[in-house]
Amino acid sequence: MSVVLDLAGSQDVAIAEHQPGTEFAAVTVRVGSALIYLHDMATVEKFVNAFFDLAPSARRLQREIDPRIVAPVGGMPEPGVIINVADAPIPYGTLLQQPGSYAVVRLQVGRLVLRMHDLGAYSSTTAAFRAAASVGIRTFRDAPDTFHRSAPTAAATGKPSVQPSRRQGRSHQEARQAATPAHRVGSTASRPRSGPSVGHGRA
Repeated sequence: MSVVLDLAGSQDVAIAEHQPGTEFAAVTVRVGSALIYLHDMATVEKFVNAFFDLAPSARRLQREIDPRIVAPVGGMPEPGVIINVADAPIPYGTLLQQPGSYAVVRLQVGRLVLRMHDLGAYSSTTAAFRAAASVGIRTFRDAPDTFHRSAPTAAATGKPSVQPSRRQGRSHQEARQAATPAHRVGSTASRPRSGPSVGHGRA
């Protein structure tokens, strides 16, 4: 089972720390009604670097899209979901765009998929994970004193590529960035909207 979060507009986000300095320490990032538990600093860094790597692709997003994409459904409130992430899974990010349609930034980390439909969704979610990195420094016992941005991945080559590297003083691989093919890479509502859904094979 996978969880897909369709995000449009600036998101309602919140960051919190849990049992700091212990073996059970965690940082949570809430995006809309989705609560993401990050259980180690390496995992936090994976998310932050993945969002940084997607910045060039995010420039092709619209400022706002039709809010009906994530409009409320009668008789069914927005679903809530809790996701646990640990051991620094490799992220895969890309820009999707079909001919005649708007672009969508897609980030997959394990069984979690975030689809950001406009700049508001991308910017607010990126800011949330950057804040989580600051909180993680004081929460996790093995965290460095400061968070250092990893070197950018290589330029797009026309197909997804992996450019692993190592951050100084850390042993885990850097986040992967899916390339942005030129031929296919392709609303802010009055209030933040998100639409988590659960299922298999969503893209």
